[in-house]
Amino acid sequence: MSIKTVSPIFYVIFALLLLSACSPETAENEPASTESHQQVLALEAAVKLKNEQLSEEPLYRLQYADTIGAKLSKPAHSNFAVNGNLVIEGTIEKLEKLTTEYAYIQIMFIEENETVPTDGFQEHYVSITDGAFELETQLFHGEGEYRVSVSLPANDRADDYYYEAMNFTVFNVNSIVQREITYTPYGLDTELEITTPESGFTSGSESFTLKGKVNPDQFSVNELLFELRKDEEYSLHYASIENGEFSIEIPLWFGKGVHELLVNVPDGEYFQLGTAIYIDSSNELGVHSIQKDPLFDEYGFTFQSPVMGGDSAELTYRIAGSLDEHGIDADEVPNLYVSAAKGEDLSWSVIPVNDFQFDDEIYLRFGPGTYTVNVFIPDLKNSDVESISYRYLAQFNVESVGTKDKRDVLPSRGVQSDAPELIALANDLMKESMSDYEKAKSVYEYTARNISYDVNKFENIGNEWDDSALKTLNLKSGICVDYSYLAIALLRAAGMEARYIVGTTGIDSNSTNHAWVEVKVDKRWLIMDPTWGAGYVENDQFVPSYTEDYFDPAPEMFETHTRGSIVY
Repeated sequence: MSIKTVSPIFYVIFALLLLSACSPETAENEPASTESHQQVLALEAAVKLKNEQLSEEPLYRLQYADTIGAKLSKPAHSNFAVNGNLVIEGTIEKLEKLTTEYAYIQIMFIEENETVPTDGFQEHYVSITDGAFELETQLFHGEGEYRVSVSLPANDRADDYYYEAMNFTVFNVNSIVQREITYTPYGLDTELEITTPESGFTSGSESFTLKGKVNPDQFSVNELLFELRKDEEYSLHYASIENGEFSIEIPLWFGKGVHELLVNVPDGEYFQLGTAIYIDSSNELGVHSIQKDPLFDEYGFTFQSPVMGGDSAELTYRIAGSLDEHGIDADEVPNLYVSAAKGEDLSWSVIPVNDFQFDDEIYLRFGPGTYTVNVFIPDLKNSDVESISYRYLAQFNVESVGTKDKRDVLPSRGVQSDAPELIALANDLMKESMSDYEKAKSVYEYTARNISYDVNKFENIGNEWDDSALKTLNLKSGICVDYSYLAIALLRAAGMEARYIVGTTGIDSNSTNHAWVEVKVDKRWLIMDPTWGAGYVENDQFVPSYTEDYFDPAPEMFETHTRGSIVY
């Protein structure tokens, strides 16, 4: 068993003429009216001229359109011009076995030498009702050429999958820019609706306000997850759902330019993309503040470090402070969980809380750059044998000026490779005369032979916040998490690169979460699973039976293992 982590602008400027009641046809109003009428005529003429230049070629149809009897009544041709507005209407004759109830329409802006402030395309999921679907949309980047692809649900797969059925090219003669807020099937199914802003592309400076609605009956989790991205930088934010509504103020940390905000809705124990919003920040430097959830004040938390966001640090960063001992459930906060993300890389640390005080350091292990740090407390009521749940407290940025990426050699959550006891044991197990392969095998053998599998922990307790290499060494027992922590700590204590792998073992419904180890030996990542090397469980009892089969295993020995991700 292993720990789960959480593993476009429509600017329409209307000249609203306030006409005098006594003089509705004054000369000063006439030029504006005439000018507006002339603009309409000019755009209509531009559409007519462009269409005269284009050949009326039939729509490009792919084989799948014929397979399910799909047709478009609008548009009628593959090359045509419009005045901003695009209408697509279609039907499907053969609806049997279609995997979803949505048509997937992708619109791509393909004008050359044009800088698109977003990602250059927009996706629409359109409901198929009684075999018909319809989309009316403003082309999101104003004047230019667009390629449109219409994909329809597969009829030969079990998962939600689409095959392209038809495509065409459309030319927009209107310069007005509009980006609608569009929703994925997950967003549509949960009735996600963004009420603020009204456009999918908007502007901001230091922060951005997002408000919306969702149907809370569609899931059990009462929060949404937001991912803010710009270039290689990345941050996570959470908002609670109250009576089906949510509101969040998100700092635009990453300076001037377009930030992409992904709005994720719960899907079981995971989150799925519901929609995306683009925010063009005018702030040159970005924002350096500590964002705090209301829970931060409810518990009476204070920070001594950091005082504000945007600090610079090298390899480590101090987090210190306290919580009000008279606050709600204060005595039930044994530790803080801290995540540090740099781009797609994420690490976790545990900071103990003693006498309502905390003071410890986290590693900025992924080299130089901006880290988004999130602080959580354990959600004891919702944790179980499968996972540890968290409640969000605060978020801030740290700028690392370190020079090296040390992700696989530094101590990490549960891996106290700098502890004297583990260093001494590593020196006993791994001699200088040994090759790296021999050193790795020595650690595998020690861990598999000396740690007993804890069946009760696996079945009734699960992962605990203080699971670690030292705890495993002292108890001489544990589950896959504990075997892996100990082996990785010993390997890193000897200066070897090692990492914690989460995945599953078993097949389909019989699979279970699992953890194992990868260690770098002779420029390759060698696999070892000391848990499986230690023995087996029979009649709810652990039977020690050491085997080397799971040290650098042959592919057939590891067929039941499905690799998931690396956890730091």
